[in-house]
Amino acid sequence: MAGKSLAGKPRKVVPKIMAVIHADGCTGCESCIEVCPVECIYKVPGEEFASVQSWCDIDLDRCIGCKHCAQVCPWDAIDMVPTQDVALHVALKGGPPEYVERHWDDLVDVAHRNAEVLATGKKINESGRISRMACRLIITIDAYKPQKSIQSDGSIGEHTSHATP
Repeated sequence: MAGKSLAGKPRKVVPKIMAVIHADGCTGCESCIEVCPVECIYKVPGEEFASVQSWCDIDLDRCIGCKHCAQVCPWDAIDMVPTQDVALHVALKGGPPEYVERHWDDLVDVAHRNAEVLATGKKINESGRISRMACRLIITIDAYKPQKSIQSDGSIGEHTSHATP
């Protein structure tokens, strides 16, 4: 008899480590999707060519830190990182600039929330208030948010500031 599946069930505790897929190194081969016991990995279609430029990403609200995905990734594109450091890794993981900009708040907010729960042992309250530790983390991560700038030829370019605030 097969073991009970954890897929689709809410996670009971925040793990000490979580998976982060580096979009620039992921080929979308789906090896990680096949082994994930909670089905928290999903495929992101490419911006211009959906089937050719796809990669995989992690639903950080469901990841249990089991390490299966990192162990089977043939491209070594998955890192297991301490939960309190996930926001920084998410900020640096790469991917198409349009996707990163469009989903920035969602990607980093989940990482902040998980770090806060792990650090304090409790959830963020209804008013959305978080601790000073999480505020410092947010300020640090925002330094990695892609910024738009006007180039010398008048075009708009993007860069990421890695200066510590």
